[in-house]
Amino acid sequence: MSVRKTIVGILFGKVAQSVSRIALVPIIIATLGPESYGEWLLYSSITAWVMMSNMGVGSLIANEMSLKYFSDDLNGARESYTYGLHICAGILLVVGVISFVVVCGLHFAGFLDFTKAAAIVLLAVSVPVSFFAEVIGARLRLVNKNHIGGILSGVRAWTEPLLTIIFLGIAKNIVSLALAVFLSAGIHVVLTFIIARLKERSCHRKRLSPPFSTYIAIVRSGMGFMAFPLGNAIVFQGSLMVIAGVLGPMAVAVYGTTRTATRVVNQLLEVLNQAIWPQLTMLYAEGRNLELKQLWMRATLISASTALFAAIAFAIWGPELYRLWVRNSIEPNGSLFIILAIGIPLGATWSSAGILLLALNRQIIYGRLYFAGSVLFMVLAYMFSTELNLMGVALASCLFDGLMVGTTFILVARFLKSEAVLSPQNLK
Repeated sequence: MSVRKTIVGILFGKVAQSVSRIALVPIIIATLGPESYGEWLLYSSITAWVMMSNMGVGSLIANEMSLKYFSDDLNGARESYTYGLHICAGILLVVGVISFVVVCGLHFAGFLDFTKAAAIVLLAVSVPVSFFAEVIGARLRLVNKNHIGGILSGVRAWTEPLLTIIFLGIAKNIVSLALAVFLSAGIHVVLTFIIARLKERSCHRKRLSPPFSTYIAIVRSGMGFMAFPLGNAIVFQGSLMVIAGVLGPMAVAVYGTTRTATRVVNQLLEVLNQAIWPQLTMLYAEGRNLELKQLWMRATLISASTALFAAIAFAIWGPELYRLWVRNSIEPNGSLFIILAIGIPLGATWSSAGILLLALNRQIIYGRLYFAGSVLFMVLAYMFSTELNLMGVALASCLFDGLMVGTTFILVARFLKSEAVLSPQNLK
């Protein structure tokens, strides 16, 4: 499979996700109102926290399947695939029971009405349902069909808003939104299974009865992948919780929509990072260190310069475009746009520069520092929001991105200067 197909597939998925999110915002606001939309943003942040229950198992299983399959160990690949499905089923059961018990307790205690309780359960359960797609989709990697995963992600991105429009036409409440999220996750899993089975038939599930310690070992190994998604949940969803607690749901709607608009460029630039990742690994393994550094520098420069131009455009024309986007239902905050626009090139720079560490298995220290920085961001966001309102949260976000730029380049510089960069054996 050509790299071009991979880029096209990933780009399709990313663009579909970004466009569908943008298209859905004015529809929800016009139907439920800005305040209810702010509440929905707060409830939907639950999915980011439940995502932690994956514990990195999806990434670990996908890697294990590929390693064993391409080493002519088909039986081992089948075992890894089966382990992944078993763990996903276990996570679904645990998350379903816990969310149901907790929400029922809050409902009967008078803290949640039935509508909000049902929405929270549906949102919580939708996350482990989506885990199955990651494990099942790993079968596509075995036959060099990675681009299909991106296309399926794009299909899901448009399935959710379509279902949202249908359900909002039936009942105008947040349960309709949550049900759309849940069903779109289920449809994504079914489509992934059907296509994976058509494209790859040898690596199927097998009957296993391993000891429980086997699953514990897999989960423990997968935990190494969790620093980044956990940090992301703190930065992106934790900030909404801080705003909701200090400033209220209307402020959540203003900040959430503005941040969504300004982060479109960063999300699209992730396509470049994902495309060069395997190239960096290959160049390092082959000892072509000069080409590795050149590729990394070019990618970082392209990301930073593109994001800089986008930031200038957002700072100038962002508020007017925002009015059109939300159909004048929320008044744009020009100062908030400028501060969040500053974070566009900062975030793109450290994200692109840090891909070198991730591609060469140097993510452990990097992930720990990212997690520590995300916790610091939460503290600063709370402190600044009490004095500067939304400007304080945006300022804390920029400081966090600036800190990550410095941290990333220090780690990369140390790595490039070390003798380890000359040793492909470190990939083992």
